Amino acid sequence: LELLLPASWTAAHGLGLLHALTARPADLVGLGHRKGRIAAGLDADFVLFDTEAEWTVDATALRHRHKPTPYDGQRLRGRVDATYLRGRLVYERGSLVGGPRGTTLERPRR
Repeated sequence: LELLLPASWTAAHGLGLLHALTARPADLVGLGHRKGRIAAGLDADFVLFDTEAEWTVDATALRHRHKPTPYDGQRLRGRVDATYLRGRLVYERGSLVGGPRGTTLERPRR
């Protein structure tokens, strides 16, 4: 999310695509019954995202396994400030802070 969400937001900014970047991905992969919204009974996975922050990508500073990125040197809008997984803080301002790790979810069979 560190790079993917800001790159998506930069491209989609001002196009009215908030729903497409939030609930819609969960629906597209058949997980809308568990994810994509904040509601009773759902997984409580969410990201605190600063839509106004602007920054320049430095591939050497990314916390990715594979550092090369086509975004190196580009200015992006938006920054992930925190990530919650099942309601527990797991990432804050550039650092993993512990908590539960995710599990692989399979798409429901139709």
